[in-house]
Amino acid sequence: MGEVILRGFLINLAVFVLSKLFKRSDKSSLKLCFLSFAAVFLSSLIIGSWLGLTILIMSLGMLIFALFASIVLFILKRKR
Repeated sequence: MGEVILRGFLINLAVFVLSKLFKRSDKSSLKLCFLSFAAVFLSSLIIGSWLGLTILIMSLGMLIFALFASIVLFILKRKR
């Protein structure tokens, strides 16, 4: 279970890094991370069964990254 959460965390990290490579702002990159989480979460509910449960756990890792990144960016913005 832990490796599935880590996989979701790393996938959303890749989404964030790729969006930053395309010169997007922090806010739009975070929106994209939350949108990718929502898409994976909803697809896991539609798929159902054991595969859907695995995808649901992976979306939890994606949510953890999105929340972690938003907290870090908020702290960095306050320090400026």
